[in-house]
Amino acid sequence: MSRTNAGQDGLYWGQAGTIKFHKAGGGMSRFVGLSVLLVFFAGSALGQENLLVPSWKRNADGSPYEKPEAYTGKYCSYPEFEGLEFEFSTDPVHEKYGFQLFHEKVNDYKSLPFSEFSGKKGKIGGAASRGFREVLMEDCTTAYVMSSGAIEAGSARGLGIIFLQAPPTDWAASEQVDRLTDAKSCHVVARGADMPFPMFFYHSKEGFSANAVGGDFPGRPITFRVDRHPAIVEREGLSGARAQMLANQIRAGGKQLLLGAYEWPHDVEIVKEFNLDGLAPLLDQCRSYVKAP
Repeated sequence: MSRTNAGQDGLYWGQAGTIKFHKAGGGMSRFVGLSVLLVFFAGSALGQENLLVPSWKRNADGSPYEKPEAYTGKYCSYPEFEGLEFEFSTDPVHEKYGFQLFHEKVNDYKSLPFSEFSGKKGKIGGAASRGFREVLMEDCTTAYVMSSGAIEAGSARGLGIIFLQAPPTDWAASEQVDRLTDAKSCHVVARGADMPFPMFFYHSKEGFSANAVGGDFPGRPITFRVDRHPAIVEREGLSGARAQMLANQIRAGGKQLLLGAYEWPHDVEIVKEFNLDGLAPLLDQCRSYVKAP
């Protein structure tokens, strides 16, 4: 098939697949040949990539490039976020005022509403500013919690949350030698915890005892309870067989310690919870230290 337009800028159809342009004028003719090869294959059966898809729309392996989802402002990596995992309480006692220590912004004292956050999971991370810690929810919502000190297992009730894993307690041992008598002693305490907190005491001459630092209201009892074991109660702390019973429960794999004590001058019992992970090795360390020659 051919077409001729003499004396004009024309389009000529010659051999199949060849398009020739003829430009007339000035006694000079110029022909420009442009060869366009259009090859179509029947599907992917021949194993060839589709050349009609621009290279910038293809991945390195030749597969079609998929545009990422539109940014929603909630990109996050919840599993990689380091923090104490918790779940907001479903107790209707929080329904009226919401979760009063959790806020959308730092220094914004508007509580997170119970209707939106009840039952949701999240993590409490590091310090965001003075008196506030950052919080990341499982659905990538961000918030902040008021916290001026260490968050302990017993903090859950006041925060209106349930810890999915109890916060660790920073147990620390301290060894001493009495310069006057050469008696050796070693005590283990929950470092950084608010009073009252437990103290386990080994002495080379007086043996083992347990007490509550800050539980100093005269005549009031001190209570220790490991997991589901019956509580051990004494007015002046534990010593002798009852103290050893407590130590045995801890060494047997105890996970949680509840301490009940009365702090002067408030005649009200304070109950605190402590994570026992890491305590048993320190008790063994202290016992070995005071028994060594």
